[in-house]
Amino acid sequence: MKLTPLDIQQMRFSTRLRGYDREEVDHFLEVVTGAYEEVLKDHQSLQEQGAGMERKLLEWRRKEETISQAVLATQDVVKDLKQNASREAELLIKEAELRAETLVRDAQAQVVEMERELVSLRKQRLIAVDKIRGVMQMFQVFLDVEDEDRGRGYIENGMQHELQNSARLHIEEGLGTQ
Repeated sequence: MKLTPLDIQQMRFSTRLRGYDREEVDHFLEVVTGAYEEVLKDHQSLQEQGAGMERKLLEWRRKEETISQAVLATQDVVKDLKQNASREAELLIKEAELRAETLVRDAQAQVVEMERELVSLRKQRLIAVDKIRGVMQMFQVFLDVEDEDRGRGYIENGMQHELQNSARLHIEEGLGTQ
């Protein structure tokens, strides 16, 4: 049975011989009623506080769940960022390696080409030296003939002209064969 302060206040006891003092009982009932009303008010207040605490607890649990989800989402994002950064770094490294290989290949090709050019220039130098040597030999022959002719005293205008033509032919032949 649920007891209210009004039930306590309206409670009436039957009287008997040698029963309780009616004023004391009424006074006690009033005190009990007041105390019971306070207990009920406290109980109501505590229930309201408990309900408020329950609401706050639910709110905190929702916030905790939201924060947990945010932390998990952040961890996923960080993980994805790390993976993407790692992939990008690998790609950059591969690109740099490919560029380096290309540069090395190009440099090696340039070295090979320069070596070919150097060999070609050396050949051209040898040919030029041989041609110059041939020309110098022709001039030497011309000078030797000139010296001989002077020593013999044959140099006359006509003779000199023929000797010069002969020396020129020797020189041209020397240049053509080289």
